[in-house]
Amino acid sequence: ANRRAQKGEAAAKTVQTDRELVQQLQAQVLALQEWALASAEAKRLSQERVNILELKLEALQGDGGGPRRTIGVAGERKLTAKTSSLVIGAGDVGHAIVELEPEQIQMLRNSERFLLRWKFDMTPETLQIDFSVWKGKILEPSRVGRPDYLVAERSVTGGAGGEQENAFAVQNCCTLVWSNKKSWVRPRTIKYSVEIFAVKD
Repeated sequence: ANRRAQKGEAAAKTVQTDRELVQQLQAQVLALQEWALASAEAKRLSQERVNILELKLEALQGDGGGPRRTIGVAGERKLTAKTSSLVIGAGDVGHAIVELEPEQIQMLRNSERFLLRWKFDMTPETLQIDFSVWKGKILEPSRVGRPDYLVAERSVTGGAGGEQENAFAVQNCCTLVWSNKKSWVRPRTIKYSVEIFAVKD
């Protein structure tokens, strides 16, 4: 009887120890989760502040009215710039049409050509999205079977940027396309900017 009692006490102590260990591990996991969320939020706020400062800088570089003509790299004139955002639901496709205005076409000199620069950031930044640039004005990219690419579709994590010549050869337009078709749960938020330059040959 004494041995059984001793075994019972030992088993009870083991169960108690296991419970305490589980509680300690749960507390550690919770602390790590809170730390990860705090770090992600701090990073997001920092990125938003950077974006705001970039927009303020662009505004200061503008000429005060009409199309912007900021001189950057030698031989370049910035004709216009645009910043916007869109939310792309799970399984959906989002797009942005970039189009030359008539006055921008008139501003082009004989020795110049158009150059498109683009960049975007995505939230959540750890996830992927398929990005591409298409020729012409595409109103419903999800219904196009065989796209005519300027930049072939590729998977991007967090964001990307680049530049493209001959972007306006078709309809004086091109279309930026973000495909979230591979996701069945998470939406994506895209913040993008495009700039059109006149560049000397």
